[in-house]
Amino acid sequence: TLKQLDGFLNMIADETYRMKGFVRLEGTLFFVDCVGPFVDYYVYNDPHIADVNKIVVLAGPGMRTRKSIKEARQWYEDAILEVE
Repeated sequence: TLKQLDGFLNMIADETYRMKGFVRLEGTLFFVDCVGPFVDYYVYNDPHIADVNKIVVLAGPGMRTRKSIKEARQWYEDAILEVE
C-alpha cells in the first residue's frame, strides 16, 4: 500500500543521500524521488516505464543505510520482496 511505501521510505531516508525509482501499487505507477530526509513520490503516467518496483538508494561513508534498511524490512517484510 502507499502507506507502507511511505513508512518504509521515511524509516531509511535519514541514512541516504538520494532514493529514486518507480513503484506500482494497486495498479498506479508512482515515481519515488527523495533527497536526504525529504521523501517525495507522486503518480507518474507513462505506460512505457519498464523498470518498475525498484528503488535505487545512494549513500556514503558513515551512513547506517544497510542497518536502516534491515530494520525497515522487519516492519514491512511482506511488502519488500528483495534488497540487493
